[in-house]
Amino acid sequence: MMKKGNYLLCLFAFLMHFSHAQIDSCRNTWYYGEGTAYGGIAGSSGGHCGIPVEAGDIYHAAMNHIQYANSDACGTCVRILGPKGEVTLKIADECPECKFGDIDMTTGVFPQLAEWKEGRIKIKWQYVPCPKTGDITLFFDPSSGPYYFKVQVRDPFYPVTKFEYLRSDGNYDTVNRVDYNYYVKEGGIDNDKSKAGPYTFRLTASTGEVIVIKDVVLTTSEPVHTGNQFALAICPDCAGVLSGTAKLDNCGVCSGGNTGIAPNSTCEKDCYGYWEGTAYLDGCAKCVAGTTGATPCDNDCNGDPGGLSFKDRCGNCVGGKTSLKPCLKDCHNDWGGKAFIDSCGKCAGGNTFLEPVTDPTACKINPSSLEKADLKKSLSVENPVMNEITIHSDDIILKLRLFGLSGNLISETNSEKMNVISLPPGMYLVSVITNKGIQLKRVIKE
Repeated sequence: MMKKGNYLLCLFAFLMHFSHAQIDSCRNTWYYGEGTAYGGIAGSSGGHCGIPVEAGDIYHAAMNHIQYANSDACGTCVRILGPKGEVTLKIADECPECKFGDIDMTTGVFPQLAEWKEGRIKIKWQYVPCPKTGDITLFFDPSSGPYYFKVQVRDPFYPVTKFEYLRSDGNYDTVNRVDYNYYVKEGGIDNDKSKAGPYTFRLTASTGEVIVIKDVVLTTSEPVHTGNQFALAICPDCAGVLSGTAKLDNCGVCSGGNTGIAPNSTCEKDCYGYWEGTAYLDGCAKCVAGTTGATPCDNDCNGDPGGLSFKDRCGNCVGGKTSLKPCLKDCHNDWGGKAFIDSCGKCAGGNTFLEPVTDPTACKINPSSLEKADLKKSLSVENPVMNEITIHSDDIILKLRLFGLSGNLISETNSEKMNVISLPPGMYLVSVITNKGIQLKRVIKE
């Protein structure tokens, strides 16, 4: 009888051997490349792998030519991490022009990993077990028969690395897989050419597991259910725990499972939805920089991001949040100038070099300027007048002043009309000050 100590040592050695064998068979390698998008093959089996994809199923992809490896990648599943998230896809096609590490995914999947406008993104991925939804099925091509053997293995939980059939002498022989994902043997596998099958097959998984499928009847009208499926391999997770559930998250951290770290808790998405991205909200509350292609908004002259303040013609920061109004031209046509219409209706002060007159009684009119002033046609006066002078103008009338022929100021008003009922009959001069300047008109009082 084996002693208890020796028994435990043997059991420990067995478990260590078993565990190492399982670990060696697990595919934990990460690959790096670029992700692109194409229309996919949903609703058909038109990909290079010849695998049927249900209508509306967007979760499939095309593997780059190198890692397609003569169809070895067909039917495998990959977990892809992109800038915005992750997806798990089945390889159902080949991308001949893609480089090592690249995967061409469907247009329906791409937006889950990045914005459409990028078109080509950096990805990292690894092989993972495909969802275990049923048994392994075998699809015999309609051309299969005693003289030609052609079959496709569908829905294995792990990739099939070796396909064998049982010969009549009790030995197994290998059938090679061609680049369009069928196991083909010219001349068939039947010794008795009068019939085809039934067959016994032996399938080896990438995990090393071997299953034997017996009494398979050749049926070309529909897939043949084998009632067999590979077992879930005992693999370590990223934390080294056998059959653990920890995974490398979008932050590049092993999280979940027994790690005590919540997935994606060690980093954040930027405003563009990219994990560990560099986009940010600028002062205008727009998402800029990073991979957005947008530039931050500028500060206005008041220091407000995206503000409406601006430098006016005088060089002052006005508008926006300053509550200041832009400068205007003075009567001398100078921006922000200090010239103004004085009491005599003249543009004075500022850069005019004229002394403003503030006392209306000091105003004098030069009658010799009357002829030149009357040439202006923008305003008119009714002549002769009896009780009231009325001015008609296309411009805005600011003030009327009435002078005698000697140039003395008689009366003034801010209206376009002036009462002259008390004045004696005779000739008078009217100074009309408008927003366009000053004009003189003759007035006859009857």
